[in-house]
Amino acid sequence: MAELFLHGVAAQILAEPRLANALEAQATMERHLDHAFDGDAIRVTTATLESRQMISDVLRRGLDISLRMPTPTQQIASPQRTPDLER
Repeated sequence: MAELFLHGVAAQILAEPRLANALEAQATMERHLDHAFDGDAIRVTTATLESRQMISDVLRRGLDISLRMPTPTQQIASPQRTPDLER
């Protein structure tokens, strides 16, 4: 499965039902990468190749790929300088 996912032809990959979760995970990663890199095509392409390799490594170990609901994040406020911290 791992080799098919990483090096297979798109039609073969789409025809393999055991790769459905991996394809969904890859599509989700690509959306996040595009947002994270503000559409910078070179960085998105590089990160996408790395994410495909990572998914392939997971498949090679015989593990299942699944998506989980995103965890809400909070903005971290920068510390406020106070006179006692300045020296």
